[in-house]
Amino acid sequence: MPRFRIAALAAVLCATSAWAGQSGFYRQPALQGGQIYLVAEGDLWRVGAQGGEAQRLTTHAGLESQPAVSPDGQWLAFTGQYDGGTEIYLMPAAGGPPRRLTWEGGGMRVWGFSAAGEILYTGLDSRPGSQLFALDARTGQRRALPVGQASDGALSADGKTLYFTRSGLRSDNARQYRGGALSRLWALDLTGKAEARPLVAEGNNDRRPLPYQLGGAERIAFLSDRDGTVNLWSVDAQGGDLRQHTQHKGWDIRHASMDGSRVVYALGADLYLVDLAQPGAPKKLDIALGGDFDQQRERWIKKPQDFLTDTAFAPNGERVLLAARGHLATQGVGTLRRAELPQPADGRCKKGEFSADSKSVFAMCDFSGEAEVWRFMANGSGKPEQITSGAPNATVTQRRDLLPSPDGRWLAHTDKEGRVWLTDLKAPAGKNTREIAHTTRGGPPELQAWSPDSQALAWTLSLRHGDRSQLQLFNVAGGGTHTLTSDRYDSDGAAFSPDGRWLYFASKRNFTTTGGPWGDRNTGPFFGSRSRVYALALQPGLRSPFAAKDELESVQDKKADEQRVEDKKATDKAPAERKPDDKKEDKKDDSKARPAIVYEGLAARLYELPVAAGDIRALRTDGKRLW
Repeated sequence: MPRFRIAALAAVLCATSAWAGQSGFYRQPALQGGQIYLVAEGDLWRVGAQGGEAQRLTTHAGLESQPAVSPDGQWLAFTGQYDGGTEIYLMPAAGGPPRRLTWEGGGMRVWGFSAAGEILYTGLDSRPGSQLFALDARTGQRRALPVGQASDGALSADGKTLYFTRSGLRSDNARQYRGGALSRLWALDLTGKAEARPLVAEGNNDRRPLPYQLGGAERIAFLSDRDGTVNLWSVDAQGGDLRQHTQHKGWDIRHASMDGSRVVYALGADLYLVDLAQPGAPKKLDIALGGDFDQQRERWIKKPQDFLTDTAFAPNGERVLLAARGHLATQGVGTLRRAELPQPADGRCKKGEFSADSKSVFAMCDFSGEAEVWRFMANGSGKPEQITSGAPNATVTQRRDLLPSPDGRWLAHTDKEGRVWLTDLKAPAGKNTREIAHTTRGGPPELQAWSPDSQALAWTLSLRHGDRSQLQLFNVAGGGTHTLTSDRYDSDGAAFSPDGRWLYFASKRNFTTTGGPWGDRNTGPFFGSRSRVYALALQPGLRSPFAAKDELESVQDKKADEQRVEDKKATDKAPAERKPDDKKEDKKDDSKARPAIVYEGLAARLYELPVAAGDIRALRTDGKRLW
C-alpha cells in the first residue's frame, strides 16, 4: 500500500478515536490556564481550553458541582455529596481523593478563589439570606466577609476590594424580573470603614462579578439582562465605561468563570470562550465526553408499575392504557394480550386517551422533535400517525390534555400557554387544527367533557380571577363560546347526561366555617367542604331529576322516574340475579336523536342538587347514577 494511503488511513483513525465520545449538557465551567473544569452528568470533568475530549474527574453517585480552581491551578474546590449532605470538598486538579472542608449541612455555593488562596463561597447563616465567607483551604479556618445577604462575590487581585451581588432571583421563572429582590452589584473597600457602594445603577439584574486587569486598570465583568437576555458586560472600577461583550438572544448565560481576560460561560447546553482584551466573537467549544455511560444502557425494570405516570380506560371497558418511563402499552381483559405501542427508540410519550370506539389511542409524543399528538392502534399493530404539527400561528407550546369526541371526528387539546385547540380528524393534515379559546390568567384550561352528540365541548378556565375557573361551553357547529358560571365561584368536574338534557358540575359555593384540627391552637376558622353539585338544564322546561314529585310532574318526568326505580332495583340485585341488558333496546335508545342545546338562557337554568357539600371533583354519570 502506498505510504500516503497509510498516512491518510492513520489520520482518519486518529480523528475517529479522538472524537469517539458524545456531546453532553455542560454547566458551571471554571477556567484556569489551558484547562476548563465543568459539570456534566452530575460529575466533574476536565477539558482543554480549546475543547476536545473531556476527562472525567469524579465518579461518585452523588452530585458534584460548582467547581473553582486555585490561582496556581493545583487545587479544585467544589460541592459534593460524598458523605450524604452537600458540603465543600477540595481535591487535586489532576485528580485524587477529595478532602472535606465544611460541616454545614448544605446550602453552600462555591464562587472561586482569592489571590491569597482562600475559597469564596456563600452559605446559610442565622441571619436572613445567605452569607459570603472566605475559607482557608489549608487550615480550614473561615471568616465572614463584612456584607449581608450577598448571593455571590469576588475579590480584586490585591484583595482590597470586594465585589458582590446582593439579592437576586435565580430560577427560570424569574426572567426579566424587576421586583424588590432585583439583583444588584456592589463594591466594598475592605481597607476602610465606608459602607458598600452600588457599582452600577439599579434597574436590571446584574450579578456574578469577575474582576480583571486591562491595560493596567481594573475592570469588572458581570452578567446582566439589561438588553432582554442575560449577556456578558463590563464596567471600570468606578462603574463607568459600560461595554457589552456578547450579543446572545433567547438563551441566557447561566454560569461564567474568568482567567486573565478570558471568560468561559455556559449558554444552553454548550460552553463558549471569549477574550475581553481581543476583538472577535465568542467561540463555541466542541467538547466530547468519554466513558461507558452506564446510565444509558438498556435494562429491565422489575416492577414497571412503580413508574406509572398516566392511565386511561377504554370506553368499552376492555382495555387500559398504561404510560411508564415514556412508553405506552395497552392491557386487555380476558384473552386480550398486553400490547406495547410502537415508537422510535429515542422517542417518548406521555399522556394518552382512547378514541370513542376504543380502537385507537391518542397520545402526546416527541417523535418529530416537538410534543405533538399521535394516533396508535390500540392493539399495537401498524405505525403511529402524526395528527398535529405546530399551529397555524406558530405559537403553540407544550401540549397538555387530550379529549376525543364521542363521534370520533374531533380531538380537543390544550397547551401550557392557556390555549384550547380543536383538531378535525377528517380534515387533511396541516389544515385540521384551530384555536378556539385562550386565557392568560391562572393555569391552563381544563377540558371537561363532550356532549353525547359531539356538538358541544365543555371546559373550565380563568377569565377574571386566576384562582377561580369558570365553566364554558363551545358550540362546534356555530363556533360560539358561552360562559355558564359566575367568576365569583370556582367550578369544575363537568359531565353531560347521556340523553343530552343535563350538564352536571361541581362548584365551590359552600361557605360554612369549620373548626381546625388544632382546636384552640388554630389561627382561625376556615371554609371546608366547599363544593356542591349543580345541574344545568340544556333545554327549557326540564325538571330536575332530583325534584320531589308534585302535580306539575309531566308524563315524560313520570316515565323517567319509573325507569330510575327499575334501574335501582336491577342495581340492588346480587350479580348472579341480574339479567343482561337488552342489546336491541340499547341500540334503539342510542339511535334516537338527542335534543339540541338551547343556549339562550342556559346559564339561568341552574339547579342545586340535594347532595351534601364536600371536596367534590371529576363528576361522572351513566344516566342512571351520578358519582
